[in-house]
Amino acid sequence: MSTKGTVFIFSAPSGAGKTTIAAKVASQFPEIHVGVSHTTRKPRGTERDRAEYFFVSKDEFLKMEKNGKFLETANVHGNLYGTSKDEVAQYIEKGTDVVLDIDVQGAAKIRKKIEAVAIFILPPNMDELLRRLTNRDTDCDEDIKKRLVNSRKEVKEAYGFEYLVVNNDLKRAISDVKSIIVSERMRVEKRIGFLDEFLKDYEQ
Repeated sequence: MSTKGTVFIFSAPSGAGKTTIAAKVASQFPEIHVGVSHTTRKPRGTERDRAEYFFVSKDEFLKMEKNGKFLETANVHGNLYGTSKDEVAQYIEKGTDVVLDIDVQGAAKIRKKIEAVAIFILPPNMDELLRRLTNRDTDCDEDIKKRLVNSRKEVKEAYGFEYLVVNNDLKRAISDVKSIIVSERMRVEKRIGFLDEFLKDYEQ
């Protein structure tokens, strides 16, 4: 009996560090597949097709969306983004775990369609969240204010997640997420094959 892989969703308000944590954790579990989203925006810098993103035309994206090919989609500053149903399924069907770095709204859409373990990541307090947003130096004051307002709605969604990790210390947060992944892999339903083989010894 083959066991399907697990989908791990990483969500957080902007500035919490989920993308960094997801990348660090995935690098320490080389057998895990990091989901690659589709997007209509143009590649930036050294970005490569099928590596950072699947870069597609708007017409191709809309055709995929119409045909139900996405688990979730989003429009960000006029560019379309989507998580491919087939791209995720091909890995979990062969027993490979998948990490998805997804915003809160996207996570909710995905969880309505497939089983997933949702991990919410937060800084220790609101002051720290503001500090991180400011220090990123990528947003103007007005954008930072909007992100903070949106974060309140996003944090409320954490009550529906399976796990909450506080990113006060990056190494500790990474360790906590790794523990979650290992624990999920120890679930009995994930180890049915081992139990079946063990019980066969009684029959000999």
